[in-house]
Amino acid sequence: MGLTIRILLTSHSTKQMIEKYELYGKSIIGCQEVATEDVSKYGIAKLGDKFDEATFQMLDFLEKPSIEDAPSRTACLGRYLLSGKVSNVASISHLYYFLI
Repeated sequence: MGLTIRILLTSHSTKQMIEKYELYGKSIIGCQEVATEDVSKYGIAKLGDKFDEATFQMLDFLEKPSIEDAPSRTACLGRYLLSGKVSNVASISHLYYFLI
């Protein structure tokens, strides 16, 4: 599909997300580390390349995995800044299928 997603580990400040989007020009998903025992409550990201202290590439996404299957403790908490390449509902659905 070719979409590149960046993960921003932050308190989810909209300003921070916009700054990272402007810096990298890619979709940004706000995430936060959660306790190991809480990974099954969230969608959890598998992280790739590190771009700066708080920004990583997202390689995969598992919705509410078991502790054993969780690729990290990096939880997606519903803050998304999507590039113009995701322009309609069909694209967003495809994005989720691609990440899962």
